[in-house]
Amino acid sequence: MCMLHVKSQFFYLINNMYVEPHKVNDALEYGEEPYDASSERGFMVLDILNKDIEQLKVLCEEYVRDMPTEMKLIYDVKTGHFKAEYKYDLVYLNDEYKVASDIAVEWFVAVKNNNL
Repeated sequence: MCMLHVKSQFFYLINNMYVEPHKVNDALEYGEEPYDASSERGFMVLDILNKDIEQLKVLCEEYVRDMPTEMKLIYDVKTGHFKAEYKYDLVYLNDEYKVASDIAVEWFVAVKNNNL
């Protein structure tokens, strides 16, 4: 069994504005109830994401499937639609400068700029 290094990041689309977790209240319109944007709350979300990824790893092993090396997931709360993009190649292994958080920031910027 190989060691799994889980690294997750997430962001929100609120009132047609893409925001990082600590900036969710910046997207609120006048009179809307503020969200709990505390670090503790953010870590709770990350804990859920990381546990889900670990469970996915178990399923991949159980069904003798490759574990994705990168997953980009978009869930629309209003419609219930879910979009997923998986990669299985070691995409950034040979980059001596980029780390997982750099890739997450690049995705956030791409989604924000292209309104995906």
